[in-house]
Amino acid sequence: MDELLRELITDISGANEVIWILLQGQSSEWLSETCKSILHERDPYCRRWPESHHANVLELLNKLSRHRVIRNAVIHGVWYPYDPFTEDDLLPRPWGARDDGSPVYYCTRSRYRKIDEARELSVGDVAVLADEIADVQSRLIFEFKAMKKHSNPNAGEAFKRWSS
Repeated sequence: MDELLRELITDISGANEVIWILLQGQSSEWLSETCKSILHERDPYCRRWPESHHANVLELLNKLSRHRVIRNAVIHGVWYPYDPFTEDDLLPRPWGARDDGSPVYYCTRSRYRKIDEARELSVGDVAVLADEIADVQSRLIFEFKAMKKHSNPNAGEAFKRWSS
């Protein structure tokens, strides 16, 4: 996710490849918000790219941000095979309580100056999350390729390494 966002920022900013120095190590949230800001700053009146591309990219980045919160819980959280919280504020499974046949775990994640989040997740939920992130990335690549083609019809194929 982060690598793609870094490449998209580099492309839409019009900056040369040295910009990677500023982008390496930045959080997914920072990269996503920067991508939105640069899109707006480079084309505030939708003259370079059609408004539909702007809207689609913003929608996809917002969706990616919602998935990022769950991804970060998966990666950075503490996992339990039982519910140690017994609290009413347990966040439900992200795609509902469907029975996917996989075990359900309880995950907590602390955040700076925020109350800990506790949520239920199954192994199947993590697989769905990976598929959802891959889908959003694929759709972002499609949008950016279309934007690149719109602004420069004679340009070579963009984002070659992300082709599926």
